[in-house]
Amino acid sequence: MKKTIISLIVGIFFFSFACKDSSTQPTNESDLVGTWLLKQQTGGFAGQTYYPPEGTTFLLQVTDDNRFVESRNDTVTFSDRFIVHIDSVENVQLIDFIDSKRTSVFVQKVTSDSLTLWDGMMDGFFSFYIREK
Repeated sequence: MKKTIISLIVGIFFFSFACKDSSTQPTNESDLVGTWLLKQQTGGFAGQTYYPPEGTTFLLQVTDDNRFVESRNDTVTFSDRFIVHIDSVENVQLIDFIDSKRTSVFVQKVTSDSLTLWDGMMDGFFSFYIREK
């Protein structure tokens, strides 16, 4: 009886990993190109939501020559070259930075007018952007 229960538990464990959703569609760098306005960040162990203070503008500019530029009120706070690839283990899309030691950013969702990035950390902050027109 013990062997049957243990076999069943092990089978369910392996089956749950085998049924992973593999529907991640590759994001081309060109899908990300544009100027994105930060609307909010959410996450953390306490489930915090952060909105940019009134009068403060956080922009993310992604250029067609694969530059990732963050700015606050027209002052650049971060800039680097990047590549986008799918992590074969987790089946998630990553933006890897080339020149800096900044950790990769996960692309959660990109549409023609919205972008969601995840910092990939344990506290799990998500950044929600809208495309500037």
